[in-house]
Amino acid sequence: MSRTVYFFVIAALLLGLSPRVSAQSATRSLTATARMETGHLYYEIVGTGFAPGERVRLNARNELSHARMVFRVETEVSGSWRVFIGRNDNGTFYQVTGGTWRIRARAGGGVAKTTFTAPGDEAMSEWGGDHVQLRIFETGAVLEYDCGHGSIDMPFVVDGDGRFDVAGVHVFEHGGPVHNDEVPDAHAARYTGQVEGETMTLTLSVPDRGVSETFSLVRDAPGSIVRCY
Repeated sequence: MSRTVYFFVIAALLLGLSPRVSAQSATRSLTATARMETGHLYYEIVGTGFAPGERVRLNARNELSHARMVFRVETEVSGSWRVFIGRNDNGTFYQVTGGTWRIRARAGGGVAKTTFTAPGDEAMSEWGGDHVQLRIFETGAVLEYDCGHGSIDMPFVVDGDGRFDVAGVHVFEHGGPVHNDEVPDAHAARYTGQVEGETMTLTLSVPDRGVSETFSLVRDAPGSIVRCY
């Protein structure tokens, strides 16, 4: 060991220093998923890879309005936790300010980060059909199914023939309670179809699960959703 390295190690021990954890820990991670329930849009923030029983401080900041939220949670035995933005613990909902939200979770000297973009207050259009409901915003869209939900994280653009092909996420749900340490079963998805007047044909494709399902929707119609409780 060189004298320089030896001196640094001794100095660190004398000063009580400990190795620094990187800003984005290799094990800690955050995911933000748009969800819709009874027509209300909210966001589920899930942290994984944290130490069991670890106390986490989560800060959420809107870049446009500078609105801030602070959450304090304790990690489950599995090292996971979840909070909701746009939905209270008692099941009531509140409006999430539009714009990009930066999420930062700090615990035990480590930090995990993520972002999500909330649309404006009003949907540009709403569509419903058997087992599906779709709300389209300026920056994307959210969907609700009987036993799942999804989001389109890019503008919902149709061509001159009314056809669309957009990327997003689909989250599979299940019956029974959702535990706080449960990680969303999220997968990359593709949404394709065509709009013809007041009707829409939409096909959901989840390649890594071999899922492909087609729905028929009508503008301004309520979706007929049967939850898989």
